[in-house]
Amino acid sequence: MTYTENQQHMEQANTKVTTIGKAVKMSLMQAMEQDRIISGIFRCVDILERDADSVMVCILPVGKGKDASLRIQHTLIEAFCRENDVRCLKVDCPTKISTIFTSAASKDQKDRAQSADFSCLLVMHARSPSNDDQFVSDYCENFMLGGIVPHGCVEIPI
Repeated sequence: MTYTENQQHMEQANTKVTTIGKAVKMSLMQAMEQDRIISGIFRCVDILERDADSVMVCILPVGKGKDASLRIQHTLIEAFCRENDVRCLKVDCPTKISTIFTSAASKDQKDRAQSADFSCLLVMHARSPSNDDQFVSDYCENFMLGGIVPHGCVEIPI
């Protein structure tokens, strides 16, 4: 892929940024309803090591804190995902993810969401992916195909 083609992919992806946030939110809500979410650094690393092929996307919330150990863990997870062709997406805030899970969940899911670790999320493949799942996968794939790393993060609407 040439530099010009990479630039065109980036421009196309940048025009989709306003809708990618909505697609990520909907995909997360659907995955939660279907029990396809793995949360927490250590649980996610375990799944990535054992069965990376079953992961649709790895979501890494970028916090505003200065937690160096979390940044190092995210860097290592991101590198592992790239090495194993797992789609990886950075989102703007772990608090928004927590809000999504607690607002759209059943009582049992709300209880689990309130005590969950949202520092890393894996969305597992669905039996039949929704349009939102496909959109998120395609968005990540556009960057991975050209070796382009999106430096920003996706803003999730609440």
